[in-house]
Amino acid sequence: MNFTYTKFLENRIDFSLQNTTGNPCDIFLIDIGTNTVITQELNWVLADNIVCYISFPPRSSEFIEKVLLRCKCSDETIDAEIECTGKQKDVYIKDKIFKSSYLEKQNFYTFKEIFFDNVYDDEIVKVSPNDIVVDIGSNVGFFSVYCQMFGPKQVISVEPDVENFICLLKNVKSFDNVYCHNFAISDKTGVEPFTYSTKGSAGAHLSKYDKLINDKNCEKTNVITLTINDFFEFLKIDRIDYLKMDCEGAELDIFETIETSNLNKIKKISLEFHSNEIKEKIVEVLTNNGFTIKKYFYLHNSPEAGMLFAYKF
Repeated sequence: MNFTYTKFLENRIDFSLQNTTGNPCDIFLIDIGTNTVITQELNWVLADNIVCYISFPPRSSEFIEKVLLRCKCSDETIDAEIECTGKQKDVYIKDKIFKSSYLEKQNFYTFKEIFFDNVYDDEIVKVSPNDIVVDIGSNVGFFSVYCQMFGPKQVISVEPDVENFICLLKNVKSFDNVYCHNFAISDKTGVEPFTYSTKGSAGAHLSKYDKLINDKNCEKTNVITLTINDFFEFLKIDRIDYLKMDCEGAELDIFETIETSNLNKIKKISLEFHSNEIKEKIVEVLTNNGFTIKKYFYLHNSPEAGMLFAYKF
């Protein structure tokens, strides 16, 4: 089995395959820069030397330099490297230009998750016009930019990783309602060990969660931390209409220490949890304080890590 033809077009890869086995195949497009599966088609029965195609997600081919076209059958896997445009085009949100290096620190996957996979799309737990939004674990700012499409009054973005924070500042600079802060939320205020990835923008975390996150490509540093209650006090926050959290284990710190008076200031919550144990503890805190759990689901085929949506009106 081998590829007999491959060609990159604007939003797709055309290919043909010499497949003498007649067995069904799984076809994958993998961004080589981030090792991210961006498209997959399963159980294809491909006729010998017939030209087929596999499409990119919307707009993604504008930001990818090279892909791996992979064909996987029961008895064999073959790959073909294919050059793409890699020429970034500008994205406009609310008539404001949004420029980002989508491949900087290998952050395409985060961009894809928010803008292509729409993981924050919900009919109830959503950003609404004039909302006060808090983005804890902003990474390079994609959610802070994404929520601009819905007209928030203010976005408070919190990101402890310095390199991510610099990219965050670049990404939100055209939006005058975004306020960025370079610290972590923890169960204590002070300075704590921090682990960051050398391979990508995602996964930076407080070092006490090393075993939970289990990133082998990492370095250590220290970061300033605030408790969630000191965070409310420091920024004089009297309401949060939408709280988004993706803080690699620290979501447990937040819900184990938040005062009831501060929890009552929050209306809508979306968060990424990193174990079922953490999820169950957070669900208990939320339901005991009058929140409705709208939904939860798992990410990346994981039995442990996923997203949870809750609200209290």
